[in-house]
Amino acid sequence: MKKYKKEEIENCNHVLIRCDLIVNVDSGESYTCYGCIKCGITNQVLYKNKRLSSKEKFMLDYVKNNNLYNGHNVIDRYCDLDLAQAIYNKIKATHPYMDEATIMKYFKEELQDIRSDVKNDEAKEEIAKKLSLKPTFNKWFSQDVQTYKTF
Repeated sequence: MKKYKKEEIENCNHVLIRCDLIVNVDSGESYTCYGCIKCGITNQVLYKNKRLSSKEKFMLDYVKNNNLYNGHNVIDRYCDLDLAQAIYNKIKATHPYMDEATIMKYFKEELQDIRSDVKNDEAKEEIAKKLSLKPTFNKWFSQDVQTYKTF
């Protein structure tokens, strides 16, 4: 993993979003996965059963040795991590001097707008292009960009 990325993760004031739900088919237990919309660190690596890349190994070590939730902002939404990062990066690039609280306000509003705007695959492709994602980006649905409640 590139040194700058390690430093970015280590020095990040993480903003976490719920990005996946993993179910262990053997035990039936489910695990909520979170990822940082700023640096991309995710606790999904804790539940992978395959060989890890060097980036994933670093993430695994980091997640095991650091409490991702301790003192960090957790957004009450579910969203694919790539999509969430694209939205955050677009806002940050458009408004480089904006404070974090305002960026988070815009971020949540953009998630809500996307949920309202996605009516079909063409609309989804347009949003993906606007966010500099591949036009074929298809890992999300409008219902995925939503507020969730813990029961």
